[in-house]
Amino acid sequence: MELGGIDAASIVNQLMQIERQPLTVLNSRKSTAQSALNTLNTLKSAVNSIQQMAAKLAAPTGASRYAAAVSDAAAVSASVSGNAGAGSLTFRVVSLAGSAATRSGTVSDKADVVTAAARLAVGAGTQALGISSVRAGDSTATGSYAVTTTASAGAGVKLTGTNAPGVPVTITSGDNSFTMLVDGQFRQVAIDPGTYSDAGAVATAVQAAVTAAGIDATVTTEDDKLAITGGAGVGSLGVVAGGSVLGALGLNALTVTGGSGVVVNGSTTAIADGTTGAVTVAAGGSSFDLNLSGAIASGRTTVKVVDTGDRSLAAVASAISGANAGVSASAVNTGAGWLLQLGSNVSGTDGNLAIDLSALTLTGWESTGTARNAVIEVGEGDGAYTVEAQGNTFTDLLSGVSITAKAVTTSPVTVTVTPDHSAVATDVEALVKQVNTVLGQIKAATSWNVATRTGGPLVGDSSVRRLASELTSALNGIVGAYGSGRAPGSYGIDLKKDGTFAFDKVKFTAALEADPALADELLIGTEATPGVAVRLDQLTTELVHWERGLLTSTTKAAESRITNFNEQIGRLEDRLTIRETNLARQWSTLQSLLAQMQNQGTWLQGQLATLPKIS
Repeated sequence: MELGGIDAASIVNQLMQIERQPLTVLNSRKSTAQSALNTLNTLKSAVNSIQQMAAKLAAPTGASRYAAAVSDAAAVSASVSGNAGAGSLTFRVVSLAGSAATRSGTVSDKADVVTAAARLAVGAGTQALGISSVRAGDSTATGSYAVTTTASAGAGVKLTGTNAPGVPVTITSGDNSFTMLVDGQFRQVAIDPGTYSDAGAVATAVQAAVTAAGIDATVTTEDDKLAITGGAGVGSLGVVAGGSVLGALGLNALTVTGGSGVVVNGSTTAIADGTTGAVTVAAGGSSFDLNLSGAIASGRTTVKVVDTGDRSLAAVASAISGANAGVSASAVNTGAGWLLQLGSNVSGTDGNLAIDLSALTLTGWESTGTARNAVIEVGEGDGAYTVEAQGNTFTDLLSGVSITAKAVTTSPVTVTVTPDHSAVATDVEALVKQVNTVLGQIKAATSWNVATRTGGPLVGDSSVRRLASELTSALNGIVGAYGSGRAPGSYGIDLKKDGTFAFDKVKFTAALEADPALADELLIGTEATPGVAVRLDQLTTELVHWERGLLTSTTKAAESRITNFNEQIGRLEDRLTIRETNLARQWSTLQSLLAQMQNQGTWLQGQLATLPKIS
C-alpha cells in the first residue's frame, strides 16, 4: 500500500533482500555439503559391496567352486554348497519317500456327527520324538502349542542358567527358595539371605543350599552363568518353580535336563525313562494326553488344537485342514457314503499322523498311504549298503552335496562333483567390475572442470583420492614374495591407462584350469602374503568400520557440517524475522506521520482559502 508518497512494503522487501544475502550464502554452502554427504553415502555403499564380494572370495573355501553333474537327470538332481569337494558316487534309487495317509469307513452324510470330542489335537511328525499320537481334552484351549522333548541324558547331567546372575544379588528371607526336580523327586532349595557381590559368591551360596537340600550336584559358573551338574547317580535334573529369586540367579524354571522331559507352551513334565503308552502332560494351563511309542527323543514340533464345531464329518475335516499343522483332511463322497480322508504332509517313517483317531467315532480305518523313507543303495554285492532319508533329499551324502531322488531306478546313477573354475571367474569378474564402479565414482566426485571452473562434490578431499590409490594397489599388487610372486595382470586382471581394470574371463579361467592352486594363491594367499581378495576385504572392512572407518568418519563429519549449517540458518532466519518486523513497524510509523502532515497541509490550505482577499 502506498501512503504519503512512500511504498513501505516495497522498501521493506528490498531492504530484506539485502539482509538475506548471508542466508543465501549459508543455504548454498549447505547444499554443497549435502551433495558431498550424498556422494559419500553412495560411495560407502559401493565400497561395502566390494567388501561383501571380496569376503566371499577370501573365505577358506572362497576360491573353490564345485559343480555337480548327474548321469540321469530325470531320476536324480544334485546341488553343492561352499564346503563341497571333488568326488563321485554311484548308486540306485530303491524307493522314494512316502507320506502316511488313512481313511475311515463311510457314514451316510457329511453332516453326520463323527466325534463326541469338543477339541482335537492336530499334528504330524511326532513319531520322531517318540510320540505316536496326541489327544486334547475338551477343556484344552484352542490354538498353537509348541512341544519340545528332551531325551534322557544319563548320569552327570548339567543344568545351565539362561543369564548371568544380576550381581550384586540380594537374597531376602521372603524370597530365597526355589524347587528342583531331581530324578522325579521335588527338592526345596533355600539360599541363606544376604548380598552376594559376584557370580562366584552366588555359586558358593547356591552350592551350600543344594547340598543342604540333599542333592548330589556341583554348582559352578560358566561364562558367568550358574551351572548345576548332577553327580554320578543323578539321571535327571531340573528347576521347576520359584519366585523372583530365579531371575536374580539367571536360572530358567522351565528347563529340565536328563531323564526325559516334555515342555508344552512353557509347562514342563518329566517322563520316567522307559515309559510307554498314555501319559498326561501339562500344556500351559491346559493338558494333553500323549501316547508314547518308545524312548523320548530330543526335538521340537507344533501341535494345533481345533474346535470340532457341530462335530459333523464336514466340520471335523474343515477344522483339521484349517489348522495348518501338517495334516490334510477331506470329507469325500464315495457314492456309497461319506468318509474322512487324512494325509500327513510330512514324509518319511517319522511323518505319522499325530491325531488320536480314537477321539473319532468313525470306524473301518484303512491305510491309503505308507510313511516310508527314501532309500538308495550304494555299490553292489556283499559290500553294498543303503542310506535312508525322511524326505527325498540326501544332505551331505557327499560332503557339501545335496542329492534329491526323483524316480526309482534299476540302473546305477552317478553323481560327479568337479571344480567349477568358471564360477570363480564369474565372482572375480563381478569384484573387478565393482572396483571399477568405485574408482569411477571417486574420479567424478573429486574432479575439477577447468573450463567451467566447477568441481565435483568431493573435490579437494585428499582422503577420498587416497582411497582410489589403495584400491588400485590392492587389486593390482604382486601376490607372493618379491621376485617369485604372481602379478594379477598375468592372469587376466589388467590395469588400464585410465586407471580402471579390464578382466579377461577366458584367460583367467584357462589359468585356473591349468593350475588349480592358482585360485587360492592369487585370491587368498597366506597370512604373510595375502591375496587379492583378502587385501580388498581387509581394506574395505577397515574403510566402512562403524567407528574408525575412513568413510564412516568422513560421512559423520559431513553430517556434522550440515547440522551446523542448519543451526546457523535457523538462528539467522530468527534474526531476519525480527529485523523484518522492526523495519515494517518503522516504515509504518513513518507513513502515519507523513499522512498526518498531509492532512494538516490540506486543512491549512482550506483555511487559507476562506480568508478575505486583500485588494
